Amino acid sequence: MTHNPCSRLTGLVLALSAIAMTPAHAAVVLYEQAPLQTANSLANGTDGQAPLLAETFSFSGTGSTLSWWGTPAGGFDISLTAGAGSGPAFSARTVATTPAGFSVDVDIDGDLQDDTVEVLRYSIDLGALSGGTYTLALRETTTDAALRSWFWLHGAPGDGLSISGLGEPDQQPNGFDLSLRVDGERGGTVPEPASWLLAATALLVLPRLLRRRGRRLVR
Repeated sequence: MTHNPCSRLTGLVLALSAIAMTPAHAAVVLYEQAPLQTANSLANGTDGQAPLLAETFSFSGTGSTLSWWGTPAGGFDISLTAGAGSGPAFSARTVATTPAGFSVDVDIDGDLQDDTVEVLRYSIDLGALSGGTYTLALRETTTDAALRSWFWLHGAPGDGLSISGLGEPDQQPNGFDLSLRVDGERGGTVPEPASWLLAATALLVLPRLLRRRGRRLVR
């Protein structure tokens, strides 16, 4: 049975193209203020109970996911603005929830007795957000109706500051950071797999296939 060298090369190119289409980079941590697990390292972020909490942060690269840590919540009012809270707002996004793997002791239901409460990691999709300075403001919108409170965990390391009452006349700084994390891709250009992989393969394989074809034609 005679094999067509062109068909072989075509199959090889298609296989390599499929490999080249796979993502070249996994998401990396571009910025993080990791959640603290020490006693009282959290802030009330419940709508109707406390001023609007906010954290300003900066990162380089391209952000794909923004996360924060807190006690169980039913829903959020989220604001992400460019700059120190003065730029255009991004549209609200669906919030994903995953267990953080640890718990905190906090008076979540106002009975003056601490409860051990599971901590959750909340995340939103940033798409491909360019690096820069941004302000994340959060307000939990459902727990107060159930006579409960939602708490945003403190984070570190950072600049040691966050904001209470963002945009209000009595806005004031807090002497603690709030937990958050940005995942994405770092800056810089990396050659696409299709450019070097296909070129190198063609240089190695094509001459051999042409020699074989030439020998068949001589016969």
